[in-house]
Amino acid sequence: MKSIIKLTIFILINLVFNFLIFIQYLMSTHHSGGEVGMVPMVILLASIISFLVSLIIISVINHCRSMNILKSVLIYNFVYFIVMMIFGLNPADGNGFYENADLFTVFIAFISMILTLILSKVFENYYNNIS
Repeated sequence: MKSIIKLTIFILINLVFNFLIFIQYLMSTHHSGGEVGMVPMVILLASIISFLVSLIIISVINHCRSMNILKSVLIYNFVYFIVMMIFGLNPADGNGFYENADLFTVFIAFISMILTLILSKVFENYYNNIS
């Protein structure tokens, strides 16, 4: 049970990184609220759906095998990309801003995954040094 809680915490960290980095990206584009007003809500909704689905998948897999943080974060991001494609993510077919937003959605998810994995290694090394 302890491992599921730890995996859940790092998936939530990935979700928060993804959302916050995307908000910073949108603020840097200087587009009006009418153009991108609901995009953060779509990202947050997709992240929450991905979190719930990946948590179910990780719980089932963890029941049979031992999961680690890398696998759980990869599962979350895989589910996140599937949910975003269902929501209409298509970096290859866009016009103007939306093409760039789709590309940056993929790029930001990758960056948040890397940041989460780095953070997990930092915590792992910290707790190993304490013990």
